[in-house]
Amino acid sequence: MTDLCVFDLDGTLIPHDSFAELVRQNLTRDPLLLAAALLRRLRLLDRAGFAAQAHRRLGRQFASREAVAALSARLQAAVIPDRLALLDEWRAKGATTVLLSASPNDYVEPLGQLLGFDHAFGSSFVGGAYRHLHGEGKLRFIDERFPADAWRRAFAIADHPSDDPLLARFEQVLRV
Repeated sequence: MTDLCVFDLDGTLIPHDSFAELVRQNLTRDPLLLAAALLRRLRLLDRAGFAAQAHRRLGRQFASREAVAALSARLQAAVIPDRLALLDEWRAKGATTVLLSASPNDYVEPLGQLLGFDHAFGSSFVGGAYRHLHGEGKLRFIDERFPADAWRRAFAIADHPSDDPLLARFEQVLRV
């Protein structure tokens, strides 16, 4: 059975929330994004609903290969060296490494490739529905994509209590 190692992105590999940063940078440029942020702040829009709307509003940026490459390069430069060393350590052991994030797949996947992950997944639109890889959504995704009867859940690293359901299914965990 192959070892599976899952790494969270925001607050774990990098010290900040990349998606929140993108949203903040674009609030004044996009009135609909600002409206969605206000609805979220007033708790009239849940986390997944806001993420889907913000992802959709930022879609034009993600359509530009140059913009995604520049963002991926900025995020690559922000990776905490000790976390990259952990990734290298598990890869050297032959483990399958996965970058898993609630942030948009539009840049999570290219970033994962830059960093040398075997697989990288972020939130995305699938069949018209938003697949939000946050909290229990991360665990459901891992259960579907990497079933426990086929993979040894060796290691997972994350930063937030919402990741606890995922971390509970791994043998070694690191909460940062």
